[in-house]
Amino acid sequence: MCNIDNLPEKEMKIRTMKFAEILPSTLEYLDLVDKWLKKYIDIFLNHCKLPLKKLIIENFDNEKNAKALIEFCVRKKTLNYVGLDDRLMLDNNIRKEVEAYVVLVPYKGITINC
Repeated sequence: MCNIDNLPEKEMKIRTMKFAEILPSTLEYLDLVDKWLKKYIDIFLNHCKLPLKKLIIENFDNEKNAKALIEFCVRKKTLNYVGLDDRLMLDNNIRKEVEAYVVLVPYKGITINC
């Protein structure tokens, strides 16, 4: 496990971009419930080229992240489900906007335990 608590904001953004770019191109399922990435989910989605079918994120509690998720859905056309910790915690307008592009489900419903 790496310690990222003391990394500058710019470095975290760069690492997020690189993480999105190095994942295998055949990956269809991704669990991103991770505290360090939560703040940068928009950057990850904007740089992700994967044909994801299922994505698990803790939440996307702001318009910036919702917009990035919608843009990813439109760009890739592969994402079927987004698993969230609690989709009812989302603002109704954001939830409705995102649900026009992808099905939101409780993350436990699509989590794969290995």
